Amino acid sequence: MLRQQPELFGRVGSDPTVWRVLDSIHSLGLRDIAAARARAWAAGAAPDEVVIDLDGTLLDAYSDKQDATATYKRGFGYYPILVYLDATGEGLAGVLRPGRAGSNNAADHLAVLDAALAQLPVTAADTEILVRTDSAGATLAFVDGCIDRGVRFSVGLPINAAARDAFMLVQEEDWIAAVETDGRLAGRAHRPPRPPLG
Repeated sequence: MLRQQPELFGRVGSDPTVWRVLDSIHSLGLRDIAAARARAWAAGAAPDEVVIDLDGTLLDAYSDKQDATATYKRGFGYYPILVYLDATGEGLAGVLRPGRAGSNNAADHLAVLDAALAQLPVTAADTEILVRTDSAGATLAFVDGCIDRGVRFSVGLPINAAARDAFMLVQEEDWIAAVETDGRLAGRAHRPPRPPLG
């Protein structure tokens, strides 16, 4: 597919070359990537903050491929969950799922989180790690799993009347100003204080 747009992607490997690369990506290959990341981080390439983003994404299939199913958005294809390191954008892990997979599947979220954490050259015991996800991660099982793993978490949550009322119980002096990714204060946005690590 990349070969169809040489002005965008340049020259790409032949089909046999691509298949050899795909065939070489297995558990041993993933350990090699983790080892290379550990060497790079030890040499000074470690990010200032370890923030990992976890999200599902719909992938369309245009024919009846293996495990492709109807999706919740009335499409047809797959619904994998992927994890990326925020500082570099590099992929850490992914779980392939059929299109009918549920968004709030805590077991899938925790499986891909564990695979991502295994790719990092640090642990939650020695480095603060923040896991971010949208409202699909807003399940008690996923939050409990993050606590069990010693990682901080930020999950999206629809603001309904019950959530709004709960936020109103937080005392004014306990709120902390929200910060943009570049370090600037985010206007009038605030967030609750960080809970202590368990």
